[in-house]
Amino acid sequence: MQVGVELPDGSVEAVVLGYSGDMDGLFKGTDVRVFGRVVDTATIILEVSGGVAAQPVISVDRLEIM
Repeated sequence: MQVGVELPDGSVEAVVLGYSGDMDGLFKGTDVRVFGRVVDTATIILEVSGGVAAQPVISVDRLEIM
């Protein structure tokens, strides 16, 4: 799944999460807390511009629905 992460400067960075646990109660707009580690980057094709962007891939150890 892809989520937005708020950075200390207030901007938001998109990251890709690898998670195989229970996702009951998780839907668009849900706030989550994620614990894990960056394991790779993913190249994403941007629909509007047709360009590409690299996004961190995080292997999730624990995900909490807020």
